[in-house]
Amino acid sequence: MNTKNSIILISIVAFIASIFLPFQFKGQRETFDQTLTVSATLIAALFSVLTFIIAILLFNKYGIDNALMEKRTDVVFRLLDKINGLVYSIENEKYFFTLNLGSSEKKNVEEFYGNKLSFSTDYYNDLEKIFEIANSPFTPKSIIQKMDSIQPPVISFDIPDNEKDNYAKVYLFGHRNESNQFGRLNTTDITLYDFIVSYSDIKEAIVDWIKKNTSINTADLNI
Repeated sequence: MNTKNSIILISIVAFIASIFLPFQFKGQRETFDQTLTVSATLIAALFSVLTFIIAILLFNKYGIDNALMEKRTDVVFRLLDKINGLVYSIENEKYFFTLNLGSSEKKNVEEFYGNKLSFSTDYYNDLEKIFEIANSPFTPKSIIQKMDSIQPPVISFDIPDNEKDNYAKVYLFGHRNESNQFGRLNTTDITLYDFIVSYSDIKEAIVDWIKKNTSINTADLNI
């Protein structure tokens, strides 16, 4: 039996007892009006106690809910802030450009959308803070599901030497390390377009969560 049903049952039993017990145990000289007054006093006291109990239960429930929502909101906005601050360098023998994932403007790189990308083990180290937030127990599942696309368990160094020039190297801006090996995420070819869409999907999931769970106007945010 849940708390709500328990309160209802106890209230009904106590109400009935408050009415009948004063009559059951009234004194020989006690008038009907006096007994009725005692009964009314008991009922009033009973409901005061029940009101107090319900207030405590509701405070505990919604107090915990509010604390949980505050924690989740903090995690979501920290994740958004980290992703918005990501700037990648992408290069191969023929081109070099930076990709600001906090900007919605991507027209200057559209001609490279079909180009395949390669990643080094530094990819994990550079995104450690983001993965740490994403793996928090407070991160909403709808966002975690989208994070899976940028948090692969494997980088495979299986690109043939004669094909390496067909892949652009990806690293965080200012974190270039020529000594690293570069490979494919999850043994799969990922294009620049796939990479951008992965982050766009994450930000979209974050915005959807903010809209559904807060009163914040997302149009005022720098997303």
